[in-house]
Amino acid sequence: MNNVSNNPYTALPSNRFWRSGVQQSDTVDMSDIHDPKIVLEKSDTIVTMGSCFAQHIANWLRDRGCNVPYYDSTQNIRAKSFSANYGNIYTVRQAVQLLQEVRGTHVPSEPVWPIEGGFADPLRPAQFVTAFHSPQDVTASRQQHLDAVRAAIQDFDVLVFTLGLTEAWRIRACGTVLPTAPGVVAGKFDDARYEFINFRYGDVLSDLETLCREVRALRGGQDFRMLLTVSPVPLTATASGEHVLCASTYSKSVLRAVAGDFCADHSFADYFPSFELVTNPAAKSEQFEDNLRSVRPEAVAMVMRTFERLCLADAPQDDVTSAGVGDVDCEDALLDAFAVLDRAGPTPESPPLLLVGNSHLGSGKEQADRNPMGQSLKFAPTNFLAQDPFKAVRRNRFRRFEFREGGPSNCVDFTCDDARALIIVGCGFMGDGIIRAHGDLKAGREGVMAVKFHRTYLLCKK
Repeated sequence: MNNVSNNPYTALPSNRFWRSGVQQSDTVDMSDIHDPKIVLEKSDTIVTMGSCFAQHIANWLRDRGCNVPYYDSTQNIRAKSFSANYGNIYTVRQAVQLLQEVRGTHVPSEPVWPIEGGFADPLRPAQFVTAFHSPQDVTASRQQHLDAVRAAIQDFDVLVFTLGLTEAWRIRACGTVLPTAPGVVAGKFDDARYEFINFRYGDVLSDLETLCREVRALRGGQDFRMLLTVSPVPLTATASGEHVLCASTYSKSVLRAVAGDFCADHSFADYFPSFELVTNPAAKSEQFEDNLRSVRPEAVAMVMRTFERLCLADAPQDDVTSAGVGDVDCEDALLDAFAVLDRAGPTPESPPLLLVGNSHLGSGKEQADRNPMGQSLKFAPTNFLAQDPFKAVRRNRFRRFEFREGGPSNCVDFTCDDARALIIVGCGFMGDGIIRAHGDLKAGREGVMAVKFHRTYLLCKK
């Protein structure tokens, strides 16, 4: 009997085996997870499109000095989250129809929806701060938007597209896929006018091929590169009739399979495994918030660091990639929550309570207002700090807060030297690490008290 010492798996690297590649993996640094076909140069013009997770990519790339222009009007918009003001494009069919609308080969049968206070664009119901005054205003804004999309498509070198969902609602009369079901953000639901669709593998793969043809048609046949990702964010709800866990697994499985096969068949396309980095079983669900759906900012930062090391030429050597990983499109809600807070500064008799964090600050407003020590209150929303909040923290040590030039008028620079208590809300800004850098922060330690409750940290001078 022959003693066979070799087999096809003998010489494989460690990342090909589950135990060493996953079970024993470093969930913070998985630089061996991907061998990129596409490497981005700082000179490349990049356009981003897709689901909400793509907003993080767009913001991060801009903050790292990459060339991610914004082509659209900024009038009345909520945020420059993508390359144009199309908002979240959850399905490939949406993207196809957008480019067909640019080329004049697809015309939605419902160009305007009446809403409270005016009118809305059915394909961008959540992108504007206030309603349009007239249907004509919606039409004019829509045409300006289509012109901006045309310019973006004709200009880019690399298209970064995040696949988000397979489930969608569409208008029966024309087949136009909507970003959300009528009645959720705007419009009124009528099952005689709208229908549910759950795109299957063949549909999504065909749509992706069609999308590339539409891109080339707008570019006059000019070549381009495409970087695909799959959003790790599960479905909030499903209209498929299945349990939401089964529906979400189906949706993500289809999108991941399509992305893999499409990139395997096309040399101009590459897949970056952001989905796998977040859902890695070795992380034991710690990449998600307590709702097990929202991706924690720390996890987004980890994905972006990995992307930077593998896919960005001449990547910065620093270890912290913090910009662009905070809340997306949430600034207005944060400001509304704190509109009545006194920002005039502390009084000698009442040293202030200082809150630092992201939009989750809003959830602590009422409790902070009722603080038993009667302290005046200051807050510092991190989304409005300098591009790299960590640099500001290292420089200013939670004493001086400087906001972006041209930001909201009620966010002014301030100094808070005599705060007696510091509440840090939202680990995404700094996480456990920046707090534990000060030592073993736990109740009873001399000089400092730290109390954790729902990702909130309270540090008090004793």
